[in-house]
Amino acid sequence: MNTIAVPIFIMNLDQFIFDQIQCICMSSNKIDKRQKRALYVADSAMKSMHTIPDGVLTLLNDVIAIRQQSINVFPLLTISQQEIQNYLEMNGHLPVLGNVTRIQLGPTLNVIDNIDIPRFNWKQVCSVMSMIAPVPQQDAVKKAAEALVTALLCNMDGLYDLSCDIFKKIIARLFVVDEVVLLDVIRAKRIIFLIKNADIIFELKGGMAWKRFMEFFSDAKEVNKVFSNGDNDTSILVNPDLRDYDIVHDFLCAKIRRIMIELIPGVMPGLRQFISYAEENGIEVNGYQFPLLHTPVCGFSGQIVGNDSVITFDQERVLKVQLNELKFVLFDNYQSHFALLRYKLPFKCLDRILCAEILDISVPYKTDCFIRSSFADKGSMTVVDMVIV
Repeated sequence: MNTIAVPIFIMNLDQFIFDQIQCICMSSNKIDKRQKRALYVADSAMKSMHTIPDGVLTLLNDVIAIRQQSINVFPLLTISQQEIQNYLEMNGHLPVLGNVTRIQLGPTLNVIDNIDIPRFNWKQVCSVMSMIAPVPQQDAVKKAAEALVTALLCNMDGLYDLSCDIFKKIIARLFVVDEVVLLDVIRAKRIIFLIKNADIIFELKGGMAWKRFMEFFSDAKEVNKVFSNGDNDTSILVNPDLRDYDIVHDFLCAKIRRIMIELIPGVMPGLRQFISYAEENGIEVNGYQFPLLHTPVCGFSGQIVGNDSVITFDQERVLKVQLNELKFVLFDNYQSHFALLRYKLPFKCLDRILCAEILDISVPYKTDCFIRSSFADKGSMTVVDMVIV
């Protein structure tokens, strides 16, 4: 039987900077860190590896300038240790299998409407409008608490490598046609054909991937000042010119979710040491130690229906698998629109559930304004790993 080497790429330099620009525009946290990352990568690239289009660098500097001024209009959301402590000490409510929750989606605030800087032609930088998505305070506090758990695990050596191995196993399982319905068999074989034909490509795109990559070209101590350890952000890009793009996208996401669930028994032994470490140490908030206990929780699937995000909970598992549909309207008809599949490791902290992020897989929809430029760059992407199937 012939073997196939499926490449895993790292996001291009200019795309990484562009991605950080998007995060700077839309996020209400880690702005200083993201700016340092983008500027450091740009500076290193100009010195040693590649050139970056002047437009990207100009855009980066412009967006940073705009973003810093926008803080005066919409102050950054800061979460105090006391707020996290108060959140953890409140009684929590756990989801139940089969529960369906509808969350109304509100409009995204557009900072540019409140800042008068006439020298910028925002039509030309349509996909990176400086915006802040309004986040409910309690949800922001929950994310801050979960960030502490994620940081606790990511500070241990080996979690990122483990998550990369999991990503490679998911890719390999896409070549297994185990569907029983004829139409699903045809679609599964279509996925395999598209991967072989480089119409579906896999990439590492997060800060951890770039931290590892930059260590080949820069001093590790300098890199560590800019890049901290974190979870594994990856992406799967589908050729936007495919006539059956939507069918391929939806089937691919559904199959990956099923694979992630099926892989849990094989993944858990590798996570045991990280679970033990978290349970032994807990998290420190406001000078107090809060215990963590690994516990099974419900995963969920979410999709956008009209003006609502509809979330359906499934059964409890020791590793949470969730599938979200996320959409951010950036400007006019430009939007960031993608499915996000996640592995999260759940812990009980008092009466609350906190989940550490292990692996993120984003799969852009055809309506995503970045998919075409991202996929067009595949010929110049750097291969950093291979999956042999």
